[in-house]
Amino acid sequence: MTVTSDLARVEYTGNGTTTVFSTGFAFLSNLDVKVILTDIESLAEVPQIENLNYTLTGAATTHEDPVAGTVTMMVAPPVGKLLVIMRDVQFVQDLDGTTLSTMDAGDQEWAYDKIWHAMAQLKEGMNRALRSSDGSPDPVPGTWIPLLAVEIDGERRVLKVTGWTGGPEGSEPPQSGMYVGPTSFVGTKAEATDIRGAKGDQGIQGVQGPQGDTGSQGLPGPPGPAGTGAGDMLRSANLSDVLDKPLSLSNIGGYPKTGGDITGNVRVVKSAPEFLLNKLLVASGNLVRGQFNGLDLWIANFGGGDANQNFYIQRYDDAGALIDTPLLISRLTGLISILGNPTAPLGIATKQYVDAVAALIPPAATAAEYAANSAPTKTLTPGAAWAAAVPTVVGPVATYTPEFSAAFDFWWTINSATGSLPNPNNVKPGQKGIIYVQQDATGGRNITTWGTAWKFPGGVKPTLTASPSAVDAISYAVSQDGAFIPCTFTADIK
Repeated sequence: MTVTSDLARVEYTGNGTTTVFSTGFAFLSNLDVKVILTDIESLAEVPQIENLNYTLTGAATTHEDPVAGTVTMMVAPPVGKLLVIMRDVQFVQDLDGTTLSTMDAGDQEWAYDKIWHAMAQLKEGMNRALRSSDGSPDPVPGTWIPLLAVEIDGERRVLKVTGWTGGPEGSEPPQSGMYVGPTSFVGTKAEATDIRGAKGDQGIQGVQGPQGDTGSQGLPGPPGPAGTGAGDMLRSANLSDVLDKPLSLSNIGGYPKTGGDITGNVRVVKSAPEFLLNKLLVASGNLVRGQFNGLDLWIANFGGGDANQNFYIQRYDDAGALIDTPLLISRLTGLISILGNPTAPLGIATKQYVDAVAALIPPAATAAEYAANSAPTKTLTPGAAWAAAVPTVVGPVATYTPEFSAAFDFWWTINSATGSLPNPNNVKPGQKGIIYVQQDATGGRNITTWGTAWKFPGGVKPTLTASPSAVDAISYAVSQDGAFIPCTFTADIK
């Protein structure tokens, strides 16, 4: 047959319904085809297994010109997944010829076709590799590894080669100064690839900010009309009819600077209001008092009444007598002193605060909760992780059903030549571990009945080592959907 195409790789975007896909290229053996399912967002790759995830037909069986084969997936690739079908030619030579021997021309052509398939595979792989362009000033030799730095190119960010490392001792490094392009090094910044992704969509509108300060006061209004000539303003009939200033202020609800009682609310409205307490003696304090019927209940003392000018909060009994000072803040050191140990009355300053903060810290999971994944919001401690790592020991018994919610590893002493390993209970996708199977003192024991979830390479279940007390290991990893459990078998661990 002839090789008319160098195609070695095809891709299909999953839609959740299509299961049949063309390979796009001819192949000589099912072993020459690899199938991979890739997550488009995370780029995570999951190799697919023939007869477990898919079936493959169309391998060339004659010397006639072949056609592309067909991959049929067991489950349709969902939206968001990329199905990759590519050549995976085994680099071995099966044709054995001797000098002066008679060799079938078809067999020779078969061997030549395999070589061309392998070359197409290599070409496709090289096209996806980062390499120097044909016009690069200095191709990258040997084991040299580029040292890259980010450069700004307007709105773009590109990578520039600033040096090399890891090359053979004594050899000269390649030339620096080139940039990283889509598939190779390029000579200019304009040709380089922007390492930042495309600009994302505009975010949603944020919440409205707080209201701004009150604006400055407006200009004074125009002068009012002329008065009636009844005398000074304090003697106007609508204000006061006396000449005594304090009495006049009292009559109109005002007070002199020496003090007085205010029966209404006090409000200061300006852009930067202040409430100033300016004491004139060191031994006195700036006090804010809270009273009931003229008796002190609480006093906030700014400046204390001592040389250090500390801040106090003092409490008083129903008779207005001082009880104690629950809170003191030193102006010199900033240290806070709280009266006594935390109690219910003082809890707001100590215990309740600590409890509120502690409530934000998730509790620690136990080993059993970690193994069962029954408390996903709790934190995992090293002690719980190591406790969960201890294998569960069972036996000697003939049949064992692993409980995957209780442990990851298991040690099973088997005592039957027709033992059974059913499907495990409470399977969790992604769980991994080892099942150690030990012969009893008699030996000759084996597992002849397997649950449908246990899968081995080639679909062949292993045979246990028959020696007395021999130990074999079955390493397992649950599939992403929990539907099956791929396994490997290690015999006669010593």
